[in-house]
Formats: sequence, C-alpha cells, structure tokens
Amino acid sequence: GMTVRLQLSKQHGKTTLAHTDYSLYFVSRGLSNGKGQSMVLPASMPDSHLNAHERAVKHQFTRAARAMFARSNKNVSERQIPLPTVKK
Repeated sequence: GMTVRLQLSKQHGKTTLAHTDYSLYFVSRGLSNGKGQSMVLPASMPDSHLNAHERAVKHQFTRAARAMFARSNKNVSERQIPLPTVKK
C-alpha cells in the first residue's frame, strides 16, 4: 500500500500544491514468531522479522511499485518513514 502527502500553499487567495511525496507500506500476513497477526509496516523497515516468503513478496512489491512510480511521477519522491528508536 501507500500514502500520499500533499503540502498546500495559499497566497493572495490562490491555493497551490507546494510539495508532494509518497510512502510505501507492506502488509505482513504473519510474523515468524508464529503469531498470525497482520501488520502494516513501512517498506523501509528491515526484513529481519519476516520469513523468507514474506521477504520475497515485500521485495517484489517494492520493486514493482517503485518502477511504476518512476515511470509515472514527475518530481514526486518517496518519503522514507523514520523507524522508531528504542532507548536502552
């Protein structure tokens, strides 16, 4: 899946599109720990928690999505979602 972020600007009563970007997400159908819960994960998240099949599906999706957007979009970049930091 994906989300799109639009930044609008309004000057002199006229609204224009100032910036646009998108983020890719992957739906994990089951984690390698045996729990059958689905999770929505940023595409930038490391694959270490995915099993081999899900890793392959994620890579196939992200390659195809990025190729399609590269052909279709002009000046719209992919936004990398920052991963949460864990305090020790």
